[in-house]
Amino acid sequence: MLRQLVMHAPRLFNYPSRRLAHGGCSQILITRALSSAAMSPPSKAIVYDVHGPPDTVTKLVEVPAVEVKEKEVCVKMLAAPINPSDINRIQGVYPVRPNPPAVGGHEGVGEVLSVGSSVTSLSPGDWVIPSPPSFGTSLSFLSL
Repeated sequence: MLRQLVMHAPRLFNYPSRRLAHGGCSQILITRALSSAAMSPPSKAIVYDVHGPPDTVTKLVEVPAVEVKEKEVCVKMLAAPINPSDINRIQGVYPVRPNPPAVGGHEGVGEVLSVGSSVTSLSPGDWVIPSPPSFGTSLSFLSL
């Protein structure tokens, strides 16, 4: 069953130093065993520091793991389409756009990887659609 994940305030990540997760689920289990807070796996993201032509201003960066807080979920993004509006947001000409630096994308579908201690309506394995469409879906793992 595909569920709608209501996003209140998506977090943009501080991105310069992160590597792609290999075996992210194992890493989460190890993190939980060593600390009381769950962590997202490291991620890769498409980011831009200024508005402009996407082929010159976007870059693929590694994003460090972030803590999954008690009211948040960690979502493994399965698909994030590139729409004309995504291109226009990066160019800075779309009416609704994030201020740089920003992670690209605003739609997608993902699988819940882990949930915070206060989350009761979602479980790991649920498929979700971020709603309303938001900023920053062009990354491997999203904590919101």
